[in-house]
Amino acid sequence: MPKSAVLFILSSIFKFSSSSKWVVDGVVECKENIHGLGEFSHLLQEAIIHFYERGRGHGGIGDPDDYLDGPVLTDIMGHFQVKAHRGVYETFTTPDPYLQIDHLCYTPTSKQPLRMGCYYRTIIDLGKSSKAINELKVHIILGMESARLISGKGKDLEIKTLEDLHCPSN
Repeated sequence: MPKSAVLFILSSIFKFSSSSKWVVDGVVECKENIHGLGEFSHLLQEAIIHFYERGRGHGGIGDPDDYLDGPVLTDIMGHFQVKAHRGVYETFTTPDPYLQIDHLCYTPTSKQPLRMGCYYRTIIDLGKSSKAINELKVHIILGMESARLISGKGKDLEIKTLEDLHCPSN
């Protein structure tokens, strides 16, 4: 195979992979049950969103997760959007993206009371996909812990609030 053909193929791969982009557009809602008053829901503003992609061991021992975007705060309507470009290696692998949300929505599954300056931390798995993720739309309900992928056929997403509170050091 001539060198020019090899260079053309390699440049096409790099061009394709650099133009591939993830966009996650979503809304975060807080649903709480207050004893004696009943259940109520509100759009959660100022939740902190981080966008990650799980490491798969190709980067060495203990390959850390890739930090793709954030921190992004939800707006007054609970809306957020995170974006990331896919790397060259991700063109040939199955991406495993997730959102990390730090929030103040009461979460009954947490065994610790919320302390001043601390957050609940919830992980939303966006699901592995063998094809490039162009744009995802999600609706996340914290407190009652549910998340749904709206784009495509729609499906429930795996959601988990971590046991330990996240308390940033001052």
